[in-house]
Amino acid sequence: MAVVFAAIMGLLCVFCVCFALWTGYHFLNRLDEIARQDDITEQTRAILKDVLLTQSGASESRPHPAPLTNSAKEDNGSMHSIALLAPLIPEGSHLLDFGCGNMYTAIQLLGIKPNLTITGLDIIRDQNLTDEILSDNRLRFQLSSTKEIPAADNSFDGAIALATLHHTPDPEYFLSELVRV
Repeated sequence: MAVVFAAIMGLLCVFCVCFALWTGYHFLNRLDEIARQDDITEQTRAILKDVLLTQSGASESRPHPAPLTNSAKEDNGSMHSIALLAPLIPEGSHLLDFGCGNMYTAIQLLGIKPNLTITGLDIIRDQNLTDEILSDNRLRFQLSSTKEIPAADNSFDGAIALATLHHTPDPEYFLSELVRV
C-alpha cells in the first residue's frame, strides 16, 4: 500500500512540475503580447490627451467640427473605444455610425481623424443633434430603423455601432446588415 501511495505521490509531483514549467513557458511567450497591450494603453492615453486638448482649445493640432452642447460634452463611455478605434481607421474612410444618437462618437473621431466622412443612422433625431453640428460637410444624419440599413452593399469603408446591439430585435441580422453595407 505504501508503495502505491508513493508512486501516486511521485506522479502527482511530476505532473505539478510539468504544469509549472508549461505555465511558465506560456507566460514567457506572452511577454511580447503583454508589452504590446501596454503600448496600446499608452497610445490610448496619448489619443485621449490630444482629444481633450483639442476640445478645450488648448491645442490647434487637429480641427474640431462644430462645438458640442453641454450634454454632448459628457462622456458616454465611448472615449476609450474611440481611442482604440481611431488608429485602425484609414484616412479618408467613409464610416457608418449606427445608433449615432447625438453623433458624439462621430464628432470625436473627426477630432482625431479629420479626413473621415461619417454617416450617422438612428431611429430618432437626438435633440442635441443641431443643424450647426450637421453643417460640417463630413457629417451626415439619416433616420433609420434597426430592420434594414438604407444603403447599397459595400457603401461604407467601415461601420461602428457602440452601445447599440442590445437594442436590436435580431442581433444576428443586424450584424449581417453592418457587414453588408
